[in-house]
Amino acid sequence: MERLNGIGVSAGTVVGPALVAIQRTQVIRFPIAPDRVARELSALERARIRSREQIEQIRRRVHDLRGADLAAIFDAQLLMLDDPMLVGRAATIVMEERVNAEWAVQRALDEIAAVLNPAGIDFVDGCIIGSAAKMGKGTIVYVSGQQASRLQSLESFNIPIKVLGPNTNQASAFKVVYAGLTKGLQGLFCELFMGARRFGLLKELTAQYEDSFPGLIDKVSSSIVGLRIHARRRAEEMDELKRTFNHHGMESFMAPAVQKVLESIAALEIEKASESGARQGDLQETLELFYQKGLLQVNAAGRNS
Repeated sequence: MERLNGIGVSAGTVVGPALVAIQRTQVIRFPIAPDRVARELSALERARIRSREQIEQIRRRVHDLRGADLAAIFDAQLLMLDDPMLVGRAATIVMEERVNAEWAVQRALDEIAAVLNPAGIDFVDGCIIGSAAKMGKGTIVYVSGQQASRLQSLESFNIPIKVLGPNTNQASAFKVVYAGLTKGLQGLFCELFMGARRFGLLKELTAQYEDSFPGLIDKVSSSIVGLRIHARRRAEEMDELKRTFNHHGMESFMAPAVQKVLESIAALEIEKASESGARQGDLQETLELFYQKGLLQVNAAGRNS
């Protein structure tokens, strides 16, 4: 039996099942095969690099608006990315315990929290929806945690902040579920466009999609072009979404399907970034490349090319 303490709303005594209305969102721990360790370490390093890029972009923005003194507050976050207690410790956990990188990072953070919490130091979870380079132009920073509202002071630097709730990891969960839409559309359109190309209807179908859903093709075009480089990483995000749903007692049908499409694109082995890091090609060129490489096409043995 578990005793729950709270504030009574009426007089009397009652015995019965209790419903926990607020539950902390958890990062899922799952074991990985030995041959996937390198893949998880690579994902961890990519996340570290991407996080550094986003923090540096925000730092430059604050520097331009308010000067070097205030911009210096982001130096601590940059130092954390190189701290062996965080990313280094997470990498060690991945290698020694053969677990996913997301859980390893959370484990490393929990170990740090165990040292800092007794001193009254709180953590805030956060995620960026959009590009950090477009802060103030549609990009939003979502945060959660007991002290999350304190970050709203950053709005004076034109950094939009939205508080999701009091629970740590709500922002991370928000990011995962949001990715289901963006990556889901990419996988859906790639499959449909491959069918349209096979039937000789790509131009006509694209035009009809634009008439029926104005602006939608433009919104997904750039991200589909980006699949030339990022398909493997985005497939991993769909796997994370599926496992998140399963962990919380929910079935996931869309995420595994999209994961297969994205893994098929990654298997084409066409990853090549430009010297500037910018995405190369347009939507039509990318779709033709996918088609010529045999995306989703079944060979004589009944397998996808």
